[in-house]
Amino acid sequence: MIKAHKLDKHFNRGKKNEIHVINQISLDLPDHGLVVLFGPSGSGKTTLLNVLGGLDRASGTIDFGDTQLNGYSMSAWDRIRNRHIGYIFQNYMLLENISIFENIKLTLNMIGITDKAEINKRIEYLLEKVGLKNYKKRKAGLLSGGQQQRVAIARALAKNPDVIIADEPTGNLDSKNTVEIMNIIKTISKEKLVLLVTHERELATFYADRIIELSDGKVVSDTQNEQSGSSLELKHDSDIYLKDLQSKAVESDGINVSVYSDKPVDQIGIRLVLKNGTLYLDIDQKIAQKVNLLNEKSEVKLINDHYKDMEQSDMQELDSYQFENIIDESLIKKAQPVITWKHAFRLALNKLVNATTKRKFLFAGFILAGFLLLIAFGFMNRMLILDDKLFIQVDKSFVTVYDINKTDLQTLVATDEVTYYTERKGYPVQFEYPTFYQQSNNSNPFLSIEYSSNVKNSDILHGRNIQNEGEILVDYRIFEGKFNQLVSVIKAYGYQSPLDLLNTNITLEDRTYKLVGYTSRGYEAMYMEEIDYYRQILGYVAGMTVEEYRTQWLSVTAFPTTVYVSSSDPVETIRFIKDNFTNVEAEYDYLQQRTNYLQQMAFFYSFLWVFSIVVMSITLIALFFVLRASLTERISEISVFRALGVRRIDIVKTFVVEIFMITTTSFIVGYFFGLYYFTNINTNLYDNKLIIFPIYMVALGGVFIYGISQLIGLIPVLSLLRKTPAQIMSSYDA
Repeated sequence: MIKAHKLDKHFNRGKKNEIHVINQISLDLPDHGLVVLFGPSGSGKTTLLNVLGGLDRASGTIDFGDTQLNGYSMSAWDRIRNRHIGYIFQNYMLLENISIFENIKLTLNMIGITDKAEINKRIEYLLEKVGLKNYKKRKAGLLSGGQQQRVAIARALAKNPDVIIADEPTGNLDSKNTVEIMNIIKTISKEKLVLLVTHERELATFYADRIIELSDGKVVSDTQNEQSGSSLELKHDSDIYLKDLQSKAVESDGINVSVYSDKPVDQIGIRLVLKNGTLYLDIDQKIAQKVNLLNEKSEVKLINDHYKDMEQSDMQELDSYQFENIIDESLIKKAQPVITWKHAFRLALNKLVNATTKRKFLFAGFILAGFLLLIAFGFMNRMLILDDKLFIQVDKSFVTVYDINKTDLQTLVATDEVTYYTERKGYPVQFEYPTFYQQSNNSNPFLSIEYSSNVKNSDILHGRNIQNEGEILVDYRIFEGKFNQLVSVIKAYGYQSPLDLLNTNITLEDRTYKLVGYTSRGYEAMYMEEIDYYRQILGYVAGMTVEEYRTQWLSVTAFPTTVYVSSSDPVETIRFIKDNFTNVEAEYDYLQQRTNYLQQMAFFYSFLWVFSIVVMSITLIALFFVLRASLTERISEISVFRALGVRRIDIVKTFVVEIFMITTTSFIVGYFFGLYYFTNINTNLYDNKLIIFPIYMVALGGVFIYGISQLIGLIPVLSLLRKTPAQIMSSYDA
């Protein structure tokens, strides 16, 4: 059944305390019988058992049935343990918070048995054979040690494995339970291979079919046991056989007191006082220096009998053990996940609801961290998306030309109809032929007026484009920056937002226009039909055409007064639309302004990067420790799962869900609260465009938070699951 060739393993290799725990061991084990690995503590017997059962790694080759394993393959051993090996551990390795029935059902689900009738049939049969028929609904943690070991045996047998591995299964039991458990194991070994570890020679000699003795990691003997021991000494230090002691009973008026002693009982003086539910014991210290109160959980057992060794003829096997005849192996389907997504969500929700006060405070900190992360993402977005609105107030399609003669300028305007923009030091003014006009007075900021022919449908942010005379468009930027006071003015007139002004009438210097839409061209401007522009500037004349208005406009325009161009020659600054004036060597104003802006903000954004990284780092470190604490709390459960062959992916699944729940109820809550706060409440950061939240970047930020939370949170889990099941169990025992 199992063939091992040159197994070799060291502990602490290369160090001063190096131990050669398995030293070139080769074994050939049959398909049935009770094979005992015997030896003193530290001889390597448990390590060898773990290696043969896939719980630990060693160099060498193992043939398990038809599968050959050269070296250690965790996934291969998981499959083998899941289906072909049943385990009986010294410390039982039961899930104490669930019932006996659920503990056994777990292993059946692992191998793909989901039929309820088959599950019930197997479990009830085995519980009856181990004497626990009426205990199936009781939680495992409420059972005695002997009862828990019986459950462990039933669990090991339930999937009808090929091999049973038992590591000191009677180490924590009294003599009575030791005999009963060993009798069950002996019966099992008649049909299956049972590998059992013990350091008790009497047990090995009495029960084993074959004894393999180890010392210092080597096999020192490997013999067939001829049952030379005709009797078994079962006396444990914790067992007190009352009939082997001197005794005296005192009965009077319903009081029955019995005294047992290994000294003459006539010399014992004891006073018992029972008051308010408390028993007081007064005893001469010359007789006893220590008092031990016994209850049902005590290790010391009182046995009302004489001690006697067990004879071969006294050994009782399980009556009519016919498990293979009553089960249906055809019902085994593809292996099922032991932990479903539904179960994982239920576990995670339970951990959140029942979190300690300290952990709840930590979750509140995660909410704040989510808020700060939103700010950090807003800063990063601004650094990655350098919107022109930050550093330029006019269309970036303009170029600047210096020192052009005013006469040349007049000629260009009259002949080429080149669009231009002029600027005088300390007093910016716009004029355009035939497109721009700058309107100003002593109380209002300047607002460019352009022809609607400049506006594309793609520029419309709200409403629609101009379709008729008498309609205007306004760029939405006028409600931001230096014009943002207009929002308060609008609200003072009873409007909730600028959108409420759509399709209302706006009066400009005694002329009324209908506001039909808002644009998003990035600079403060108003748009109207060309003829409306001339009517606004020159006055309404019935029947006058656009061409006639243009001629009148040229005849009445005086550069030094109307256009606010410097009175001296040459004109200081002229900005031409680049597409109409490509032969002039010009400076792209928006590029220069962009460079200036970046230089000004370099230090500020460096600080923001550091801020973002620090917030993220502190947050993720805290999450790491939360998940590590959760892992520590569940280490016993994970030990059981891994020992039984539960796939690592099923265990990871529970933590994936837990991390998702923690992230959703803390980080994401703070993240979207921050988004609501900044986009619905006036803040300098948001109004001044120092942070921005494009929808796609907000979504990417959420995905990033979930992703990085999973990555960091799973580090302790994946680190633990890299260990062998034996190493995980060792961590739990420690």
